[in-house]
Amino acid sequence: MLRKLEKNWLLIIILEFAFFLRAYGMSFGLPYIYEADAHMYINRAVCFLQTGDWNPHWFGNPASILMYLLAALYALYFIIAKSFGFFNDIQSFTNYLRVNPTYFYLIGRCLMVFLGTLSTLITYKIGKKIFGKKVGLIAAFLFAVIPIHVGASKIIRTDIMDTFFILLSFFYCIHILEENNLYSYIMAGIFAGLATATKYSAALVILMIVVARMMRKGQTLFRDTTDHGTSSPLLEGWALFILGMWLTIFGMRFSYAFISKTIPGYFPLDSTQRFLSLFKITPRVVIISGVSLVIISLLQGRFVQTFRIFLRNSLLNSKVILALVVSMGCFLWQHLFSF
Repeated sequence: MLRKLEKNWLLIIILEFAFFLRAYGMSFGLPYIYEADAHMYINRAVCFLQTGDWNPHWFGNPASILMYLLAALYALYFIIAKSFGFFNDIQSFTNYLRVNPTYFYLIGRCLMVFLGTLSTLITYKIGKKIFGKKVGLIAAFLFAVIPIHVGASKIIRTDIMDTFFILLSFFYCIHILEENNLYSYIMAGIFAGLATATKYSAALVILMIVVARMMRKGQTLFRDTTDHGTSSPLLEGWALFILGMWLTIFGMRFSYAFISKTIPGYFPLDSTQRFLSLFKITPRVVIISGVSLVIISLLQGRFVQTFRIFLRNSLLNSKVILALVVSMGCFLWQHLFSF
């Protein structure tokens, strides 16, 4: 054991440095609150313990995993504090949150520091597995000192936890490439689902599992199998397909912004949407344009043939389907408490 620690002394120093950067100053502001979102997660976590109702009644991020983890830590805090006579019952515990939220925030921030430090370790594992130990150490050091990650690790938000699950899913996608065993697909799916249950935007991580399967099969999307060269129709087909899907999704989101005409402050227009509005471009036009591009891409015979191969070898593979089902299950389980 000591010999193994000696070999990894540089990694241990990097992890300690990463922990120090994230833990230093994490008590800033307390007992005053300067965080915009933390109170939502903390209040709901404490409410779980007070009422026994595990339905968050709010799925904005959705941040469910964060709230349930906080609830577990607060339950442990309550049990320990009650054993020493600090609290008589759960009501006095929840009242203490209103009087002095310091310890509640510190517990949550400690969780963020812990996950941020673990993310540094996972970054090392990924770099080492792909490029070797030296690159893994360099990657871990760079990750350890990234200002935005260090800063985000001092506040209670979904970003650090989301990054942690994404890195774990990516780590098992590498295992899919190398070993292609069922365990890797399941673990990649679990962590992709947990990442999505933490923050909706992480749903794109599921595509990593599909890409890993494609690369495992040696499949390429942009080459013609007949002449082994880059095929212009295939490139154009994928470009139109991806652009069309993006426009369709953007148009659907754009349509919500028009609600602001009747409900002030609801989904305010971003810079792109304001630019389109100047030219009287409505969400319906954007959606129709996106769907049209997708249809045009699917009308190209050679692209459709490649797309069918992609579906057969990747999306319709039993292991990939299992990973996607597991991922969806890990995301949807949070909604069981809403019934």
